[in-house]
Amino acid sequence: MKKVFLSEYTKFEISENYKLPLSLQKLIHKIWQNHYEELYEYAPNQTQSLEDSCLEILDFFSYKEPLLSHYRYLAMAIIFLEAIRPTIDAYLTEDSRIEL
Repeated sequence: MKKVFLSEYTKFEISENYKLPLSLQKLIHKIWQNHYEELYEYAPNQTQSLEDSCLEILDFFSYKEPLLSHYRYLAMAIIFLEAIRPTIDAYLTEDSRIEL
């Protein structure tokens, strides 16, 4: 039997300070409701992989203008890296690389 890890975020909320389009809010909410085996969140009726969810977000941010899409993807990568930094630091306590 797999362990079940409960998220500390039990309710989906987006700060009113963020001005997100309703379509993006709905997409984020849909993805937030999923449980991902790749993140050790066991769910017996899992219907979507983490990769598929990431691709949905990337598709949402794609734009006809390639340069604008590139900037959006770059911003998403920076945000993602900042979000996972505490986890990386916890697992790589002896990492001597310089932080940027």
